[in-house]
Amino acid sequence: LLYRKIQQEVPAVILKGTGSAADIIAFAYEEINAKNDKEYEDSYLKVELTRRLLDEYPALKDNNVKRNEIRDHIISIVKKSDQGKR
Repeated sequence: LLYRKIQQEVPAVILKGTGSAADIIAFAYEEINAKNDKEYEDSYLKVELTRRLLDEYPALKDNNVKRNEIRDHIISIVKKSDQGKR
């Protein structure tokens, strides 16, 4: 839902420390803003997001396609939200 809203440029507030998906998105935001590097994204960020998703949502363990789709949506949310420093 958040991915679709961000694509439609609907404002959203993510509060770090509120748990679950919000913390995972906040982590991705901080990492992407600290190291905006494609190699870093592929070698560390995607792996770490996958680990955090599995920790928070163990049911994704057996569904690699869905897990990777969610991980990629999180990265897209962060990158889209950071356009124009929003």
